Amino acid sequence: MSGVYQIEHVYKSAKPLDLEDSLCFQIFGVDIFLDAQARAWLLEVNHSPSFCTDSPLDYNIKKNVLRDTLHMLNLSQKRKSRYLNQQRNEKEKRLVEHQRQKREAAKDKQKEKEELKFKKLLQKDAFENNNMGDFQNLYPLPRGYSKAQDQLMDLYDHIYHKLCRQVYQESIPGSVNLRNKFKEE
Repeated sequence: MSGVYQIEHVYKSAKPLDLEDSLCFQIFGVDIFLDAQARAWLLEVNHSPSFCTDSPLDYNIKKNVLRDTLHMLNLSQKRKSRYLNQQRNEKEKRLVEHQRQKREAAKDKQKEKEELKFKKLLQKDAFENNNMGDFQNLYPLPRGYSKAQDQLMDLYDHIYHKLCRQVYQESIPGSVNLRNKFKEE
């Protein structure tokens, strides 16, 4: 019976969630020899026995083996439905978990990109500030240097953002501003 462990391993690998050990079964064929004292001697064990019948006795033995095996499996529609529902629930759970992990990974990746972008921007700004030569930084002016300078930056930001919005709206095909511009010309 040395092959039993290998067969069990293959089964457990294919169906690791079968807690009842009832999703699969195997019928072994056992060939024995009876000697003159009616002692049984094991000749071989077949993992794939033949169910062909050569005589009425052979037919009755194999029919009873199959009948009793199916009876021992305790097959019922209730058990099948319970198993299918369990499999469906586990599948949905895995899918939901996979989608959640995917969303979290995407969020983490986006956060990493933003952090890297910010880090690169700081490095670029530091490099530019350290290597300006005769250039002078006009925008953005450093905040907190003077109240007048802060007000000037606020005004500049307001005008800049207003012009950006206007240019964007004019660039949209069919926008009112674009039609008015062509009427004026």
